[in-house]
Amino acid sequence: SKGMYFMGMVAMNYTSEPASQPWIEIWHPGKMRWSQGCVQLKIKVMMPETVQSASLLDVSVTSTHLRIGTKGNADPIVQGEFERKVDPDGEDFSWYLTQAEGEMPPMLEMILDKDPSAAYQTFSYGTLLWPRLFKDDVAVGDGLFEADLTDLPPELLDKFKTEQALSERKSKD
Repeated sequence: SKGMYFMGMVAMNYTSEPASQPWIEIWHPGKMRWSQGCVQLKIKVMMPETVQSASLLDVSVTSTHLRIGTKGNADPIVQGEFERKVDPDGEDFSWYLTQAEGEMPPMLEMILDKDPSAAYQTFSYGTLLWPRLFKDDVAVGDGLFEADLTDLPPELLDKFKTEQALSERKSKD
């Protein structure tokens, strides 16, 4: 299952995290996958077999750019200019290497906060979903990702729930 489609509309999920949020596979230039919620990006990057520990990596994240490479090597594993701004100093930012037992090579997993100002300035939380990770990627279709509102700041989630309850009451009347 790759997510739910609603005639190009985004499912607004605020009661629990989506059960089947899709991962989009791209090459940039190395193989990677990404997924998203309204305020977070999740990234997985396949590492070359020469990478055995995090100390061998050179990871650089700015508000507009990502570069993952190995120390002493000018060629990046992954590099790109983000579609929109991220918060490299966000409270959820982290990256680490994971490795399934008996599998080589390891995988870098990263969590990035999207620019928090977007959540406070939007007229619709569905617009917080990015159509692509990097500016030069092909856009994904509307409705592929559910709007995972569970990762919104608590005050915005409460506001959405209140607005949703009012809207439901009005529609029943």
